[in-house]
Amino acid sequence: MPTSKVVRLANKATAEQLTSLISSEYELPSMKGRVQYLHAKSLDEGQRESIWSLFETNMYELYKDSSFGWDPPRKKKELFHSFSRFVLVYQADSMNLLAFTMFRFEFDEDEDIVYCYDLQVSKAHQGLRLGRKLLNELTKLGKAFHLEKVILTVLKTNVEAVAFYKAVGFVLDPTSPDHEGHIGEEEVAEVDYQILSRSVA
Repeated sequence: MPTSKVVRLANKATAEQLTSLISSEYELPSMKGRVQYLHAKSLDEGQRESIWSLFETNMYELYKDSSFGWDPPRKKKELFHSFSRFVLVYQADSMNLLAFTMFRFEFDEDEDIVYCYDLQVSKAHQGLRLGRKLLNELTKLGKAFHLEKVILTVLKTNVEAVAFYKAVGFVLDPTSPDHEGHIGEEEVAEVDYQILSRSVA
C-alpha cells in the first residue's frame, strides 16, 4: 500500500500521544461522556463486543440490501484491522458505550488523509452532538499530523447521515463515483454510496 512520510509519522504515534490531542470528556445533558482513544490491538473482548453490537444495531438494515452487503466476518476484519484506531465515548464511570468512530491515517489519491471508516452513535444518545464532537476529534488529529482532510463513505439510503455530514461541512469528494468529474465514464454506474470530505484547515 502506498504511503507518505506524513502518514508514516502519524501511524507511528503512540496511544499516549494521540490521547493527549483529543478531549478527555464531554459535558452532555444530564451526564458526562468519558472519551477514550485506543489502537485496535488494545481493545479488550468486551469493548470489541460493544463496538460490534452498536454497529450492527445501527447498520444491519442499511447494509443488507446495499452493494456492501451484510458480511460480519469481512466487516469485523475491517473494523479491528491493526491500522484501525478508535475514539470511544462512554457514559462516565461506566462501560456503557454511547458512540465511537473508527479511523485510519492513510495516503490515498496522492493525499494525506484521516479516513473515517465508521461513526456510530447509539440510538438512545443521538441528538447530543456526539457525532459532531467525534468528527472534530478527527479534525484535531488531522491538523496535528499535517494531514489534508477527513474523508468518509456514506450510503445514499442513509439520508439522515448524508444530511448530517453536509450540515457539518462535508462535500462530495472528487474521488466519489458520482462526482461531476466522473460523469460519462463507463465504469460509473448508479452507485449507492458517496465519498464525502472536509478539509482539516
